[in-house]
Amino acid sequence: MIADGVAYEVTVEFGDGDRDRFESWFPNVVLDWTTQPDIRSFRVHRGVDADGERLRFVFTFETEDDWERFVQRSAHRERMDHLESVAETVRTTLWTPGAIALGGDGPAIVPATGTTETTIDPSDRAEVEPGL
Repeated sequence: MIADGVAYEVTVEFGDGDRDRFESWFPNVVLDWTTQPDIRSFRVHRGVDADGERLRFVFTFETEDDWERFVQRSAHRERMDHLESVAETVRTTLWTPGAIALGGDGPAIVPATGTTETTIDPSDRAEVEPGL
């Protein structure tokens, strides 16, 4: 995962015979697809479990606006349309940074919309007993 920015995952699952169609298509489009403006980085992950093989393409962007421009481009839409035609399942997820909320009545994980600097006065620290 990334510490800042956003990550866009495209997860692809293949059925019987789908993988060959993907293999003949992907090398011809990967460079154009993954070097579009606004992409900060690109990674691919391969997973195999009892349900079969999955590929996960992870594109990272500086901002959600950068991601939105990317997914609206015809280059991306055409690649996604083709993936959907050669794969059994295609899922997308947009990940944004989260923060852990300490205390309060709200959710434990909240959107990370900024940072807060806190200074701790050494005189406010409670003594910690050994073994705790």
